[in-house]
Amino acid sequence: MNEAIFYEEVSPLFNAKKQRGQLNAKDVIIKINAFSFGDTLAATPTIRKLAQSYGKKIIVCTSKPFIFERNPHVERVIHLDDFKEEYYNDFEVFNTFNAIGKVDKNGIESKYGLYDIRRIHCIEIGFDLRPEEMHTDYYPGPVSFEKEDQDFINTKDYVVMHIGKNWPSRTWPEESYKNLIKGLNENGINVALVGFDQNIEPGKYKHEKTCYAFGDFEFNGVSFMNRTSLDQDYYITKNSKACVTMDTGQLHLAGCTDTYIVQIGASIHPLWRAPYRKGTQSYKYTFVNGSCLSFCASDPKWSVVEHATINSVPPLPYCLEGRENYDCQPSWEKVLKAVLEATK
Repeated sequence: MNEAIFYEEVSPLFNAKKQRGQLNAKDVIIKINAFSFGDTLAATPTIRKLAQSYGKKIIVCTSKPFIFERNPHVERVIHLDDFKEEYYNDFEVFNTFNAIGKVDKNGIESKYGLYDIRRIHCIEIGFDLRPEEMHTDYYPGPVSFEKEDQDFINTKDYVVMHIGKNWPSRTWPEESYKNLIKGLNENGINVALVGFDQNIEPGKYKHEKTCYAFGDFEFNGVSFMNRTSLDQDYYITKNSKACVTMDTGQLHLAGCTDTYIVQIGASIHPLWRAPYRKGTQSYKYTFVNGSCLSFCASDPKWSVVEHATINSVPPLPYCLEGRENYDCQPSWEKVLKAVLEATK
């Protein structure tokens, strides 16, 4: 059949105004099988895309309901523990973050350090996202502070710094934080410390996720550690001159604001974690690397070295090259230089 005639005959079948099957679509549940804040927040671009595609709000099932409570693309939130198997009959259910660390029927294992954190969600549903669709969303509720804290925040003349612990490869030494804070203070920059102690991370390694207890350490600024909510931390970050953090939930929270981000390097390649804003990962963002640029946690060769097959996951929290120190992490002097450049 002539191509022009073919399209002339079938085009009425594809009249978008008729909405065809969309009107009969079931309500959608996205079941997010992630447990950390950052991994869960990374699902928001996929939720936004699903809402646009189905023309209606999405039901979210997650271990972190508070992330989505005010999201305009979300109909309601179900806790992961309350998910019922019969939902598969009543709704169209999409599981995300479900393949990570598992071997599929073809013997292929998805590897956490080798994926963009946002694409982990959309690819498991069967589509990808363009750079301009990759930004994450967080919608905080109203917050209030004690007058002294509010007065400090209102100055907007401070750098916010997250000083929590994570994997050994993503935990900067306590002395490095203290020296960085001293260096910022000496340059006339106040510091707001944020973070809160969390439960031990589930999984094989069960790493501590607490904050450094600085004790009697004196500095110019305010410590908000373990005394603020996530919404308050968002507000503190939003009003700061810059945010300094490793690859933690604070990195992804800051990515929902317009503040400048200085990321302290580690073993996962920044391409897979740096926030997207305005369609790019370079907007108001600096990655400060260490002397080692192998990013071993994002190199599949270490799966083969460790387990003799690429379809495996090596011990990502540690230096896979067996170095004595985590050389992927920069010195505090290098981070100080980057922060001063970002805030001048």
